[in-house]
Amino acid sequence: MRDQYSGRRTGNGIIFILSAVCVFLIAVSLIGSGNSVVHRMTAVVVTPLQKGINTFGGWLGALTNNFADSASMRAENEELRAQVDTLTAENSQLVLDKEELTRLRELLGLSETYADYEMIGAHVISKDSGNW
Repeated sequence: MRDQYSGRRTGNGIIFILSAVCVFLIAVSLIGSGNSVVHRMTAVVVTPLQKGINTFGGWLGALTNNFADSASMRAENEELRAQVDTLTAENSQLVLDKEELTRLRELLGLSETYADYEMIGAHVISKDSGNW
């Protein structure tokens, strides 16, 4: 029968070993001077490991920054889409207003052409197909 605590014991053993290695490295760095053989050997082993961990940490930090930037860009993209929709609607209204302005200017030109006649505004509600 399998022991239910065996996984926990293995985890505790790994933590103990890693802690012992850390304590050993701390002791070596405190005791050894810059020229000792132990210090140089430790530096040869630890320096590449430290550079690798720093590189991985930098990569991981950049990755999380990319995710944060991506979320903010999505929000900004949604705001810009809403703004584009608003501006498109305003532009359509301005085009309609411009067409109406052109039509009204033509009508004003007619009233200036026929200045002798009295102008009356009217809405045409029906038109027969005949000449009269």
